[in-house]
Amino acid sequence: MSQPPDLEGLRTNLRDALEAPESVTGLSLDSDATLDASDAIRACPNLATLTLISPHVRLETLEHPRLRQISITGAQRLELPATPPEDLRRFRLGSCAVERLPAMLAAARSLKELEVERTPLATLEGLPLGGRLRVLTVRDGALREVPPAVLALPHLEQLDLEGNRIAELPTEVGLAGRLQKLVLRRNALTALPDALGTLSGLRTLDLGENQIAALPESMTGLSKLQTLSVERNPSIANVLTVAQALGRGSLRALYIKGARLPRADVKALMAMKRPAVYR
Repeated sequence: MSQPPDLEGLRTNLRDALEAPESVTGLSLDSDATLDASDAIRACPNLATLTLISPHVRLETLEHPRLRQISITGAQRLELPATPPEDLRRFRLGSCAVERLPAMLAAARSLKELEVERTPLATLEGLPLGGRLRVLTVRDGALREVPPAVLALPHLEQLDLEGNRIAELPTEVGLAGRLQKLVLRRNALTALPDALGTLSGLRTLDLGENQIAALPESMTGLSKLQTLSVERNPSIANVLTVAQALGRGSLRALYIKGARLPRADVKALMAMKRPAVYR
């Protein structure tokens, strides 16, 4: 996970950064105009974090031996170089007008966390498929599918795709053998593949606010699952069967608020010692 910022080395304007560049470990810049921090990036040898808030972000270079975290917010126009920092660990886009990932990310082999929020991202093409990505978050975007290549990322532990337009989870989800957290809330899912039940390391599964008709029987094999949400699925079957099986294992919390379950099933769920049921 990302490290807390070094506030002593944080600068919020370019002039201060360039006056004593050796002391700068973080830049946080906010502008209503075009924002180009290229000179500061070149001048600050210890720069580790870069935060830019601007409608137009333009950077000629990001080649820097210590730059590990980049966050860009509000960019309606984004111009980034083809080469990422050699040790980039975390990259974030928020409220940006882009439909594709920056091309440089395909070469970001050290990237561990990628977060894109409130941005109309329509594709996941351009991920560093042979890299170290552990956490992938795309919230409130425009994704319609989950590419099998993403599920096959060898180090992926957390996948959060809340608030997209995904109608189907591919059977290749079984390739995500190291996945511990899967969030699919607020999509357009109507069914789930049996392969979901093969994710033996999964601890958190959020399926809330979809149109899922039934949980697959295979989910009874999710022996490490601790938290399950099926909230606000209008009509979802097999919840009781899955909960009874997982309640004998690690399941601690089941969220069913707004899910239309048979009264007898709700009564049986509420009578269980485990998991705790929230409705």
